[in-house]
Order: sequence, then C-alpha cells, then structure tokens
Amino acid sequence: MNPIDFAMACMLVCLKWRASSTSWGRTEKRNTLVKGFPGSYHLNWLGMDIVLDDQRKILEFEKDCAIFQIQALYEGNHYHLQPK
Repeated sequence: MNPIDFAMACMLVCLKWRASSTSWGRTEKRNTLVKGFPGSYHLNWLGMDIVLDDQRKILEFEKDCAIFQIQALYEGNHYHLQPK
C-alpha cells in the first residue's frame, strides 16, 4: 500500500466512525521525541494515530478497517492504523 492509498482508506474509515487524526507522518527527530518505535510506519506516512469521538475498543471499527486493508491496533487512549 502506498501513502496515498493509505491516506484515502484512513479518511474513509475516519469519516464513517467520526475519528480525528492525532499523528500521521513523522520525521525521525519527531518520532524520537514522542518515543515512537524505531522504523515506525509513521516515518513513511503509513502510520496514523486516531481518536474516535467515542474512544474505546470497537470490534466493528476494526473490521471496517480490515476491509480497507488497514490494521487497527488499540493502544488504550487511541488507535494506531497501519497497512495490513
């Protein structure tokens, strides 16, 4: 998946589920500052952190992401999205 396809897929699920992006592409410096993982998908614009207006783990949201070939990882206070 390229960054444009990833962005479109994220936008579609975020619009449907009323979600906001809190972090997307990052430089290595910014990734280090926010304690991101080395080699993070964010460094290639293929990682996005989002918060749902109703922030909680929602299996239906995760299934919708999978339809668009996105993996949704619930990290407690947000979801991290990346290509499957």
